[in-house]
Amino acid sequence: MKKLIPTWLLFLSVVYGNSFFLLPDQSSDALYALKQKIKAAQNSIVLITPFALDKSLRKAIIKRLSHLDTFTLITSSEKIAGSFAIYKNSDVKLLRSDNVHNLQMTLLLIDERHGCLSSVGLIKNITRSQTGIITCSSTSEEIDFYQSVIRRLRLRSDAYFK
Repeated sequence: MKKLIPTWLLFLSVVYGNSFFLLPDQSSDALYALKQKIKAAQNSIVLITPFALDKSLRKAIIKRLSHLDTFTLITSSEKIAGSFAIYKNSDVKLLRSDNVHNLQMTLLLIDERHGCLSSVGLIKNITRSQTGIITCSSTSEEIDFYQSVIRRLRLRSDAYFK
């Protein structure tokens, strides 16, 4: 029975285009998968996060910036916003809020075809120490949901450079 459940989850993830990473157990796998998705980006990356990024993910995004039409960052952290605002194809927005801790999720949407949602920051020491989940999907329903979240948060955000 123990072997049946993981096999069934694998089957469902392949059929429905979803992948799940339980943290901290699958921290390395999750960060590697995200890095590969970023490296494969063709047109756009949208990142919503209040947290700093793992060094490898940050490097992968910066490397792709010259090949992308747009990189959009929505964050509640001025430090994170400033670190990405200096790049050419970046559209950086700060979430309007008195409390920088209002944003409690990380969402990554690549080419409007692949999306990942995380309950924790995408930093190695956090993904290895905190219990959470990262869910990635390519299904049209999930992508529509991610785009809806992005639209709503854009309305609650201001450009970093006003």
